[in-house]
Amino acid sequence: RFARNNVPLTVATIDMDWHIVKNVPKDVPKQTMQGAGWTGYTFEKELFPDYKAFLKGLKDRGLAITMNLHPKDGVRYFEQQYEDMARACGIDPATKQPVEIDLTDEKFLPAYFDILHHPYEQDGVDFWWIDWQQGTKSKMKGLEIVDLTDKDGDGIPDPKDNAEYAEMTINKAHNEQLMDECKEKVLALMKHTVRPEFLNRIDEIIMFRPLGKAEIRGILKLQIDQAAKMLEPQNISLNFTEKALDYLADKGFDIAYGARPIKRLLQKEVINNVAKALIGGKVAKGSSITIDCIDGGLVIS
Repeated sequence: RFARNNVPLTVATIDMDWHIVKNVPKDVPKQTMQGAGWTGYTFEKELFPDYKAFLKGLKDRGLAITMNLHPKDGVRYFEQQYEDMARACGIDPATKQPVEIDLTDEKFLPAYFDILHHPYEQDGVDFWWIDWQQGTKSKMKGLEIVDLTDKDGDGIPDPKDNAEYAEMTINKAHNEQLMDECKEKVLALMKHTVRPEFLNRIDEIIMFRPLGKAEIRGILKLQIDQAAKMLEPQNISLNFTEKALDYLADKGFDIAYGARPIKRLLQKEVINNVAKALIGGKVAKGSSITIDCIDGGLVIS
């Protein structure tokens, strides 16, 4: 279907059902509210009787492949890689003791990549989507996982400080300079906090630039167009004055949160009130609705 409609695809994302989910042995405890099947490393044969052929088919279409991981529950006895993982970590496979995900364990770390991931990468997997990790605690003393990318004094602009963060939108040249400086600081911070074996697997660092007021105004117009389309079946037009657009763009702009406040503001101050007017019979079919800003507030007429 994508090919027929000339829709370009670059990456095939395979969600968690690639591995055993529903057919987890009944004696495996449900360790979390998500159930016993969220963590897995063995292809589900009912869905993928020949997973290598499946991966090859995606490759033949020119697609990169990523597979979903939820590593929290470790490697359990029913996984095809369990015996190798258990022996590598000093566990007797006969005990069926789960191999705990512990990146601070020097025995576990190479096995984690060599046994669980590299074979699938040789079969065609390009990268992994790690969706559920250990939470906020580590056995590594002094490592603060939550604050790993938000350390005070690191010289990286903080979205919580709008004055400092807003400097990144002054002009394009200044923006590029600050982004390059931030990228260098992020890499330096990672070298101090992340082990080399992980750092070596990072292909690229992508810096996301904050949205400026011009981008916010453009997003606002897109949101307005969507709202206007909802009224088209009743032949009702929705119009905004420049003052109303300025009001929404200014009030809905938050450099730390991007475009999300705009949608909420438009819903609260415009769409909800228009809906009430429609329900109350104040707006008839074929009418024209105008949104204006008077005395610091929106007025619907």
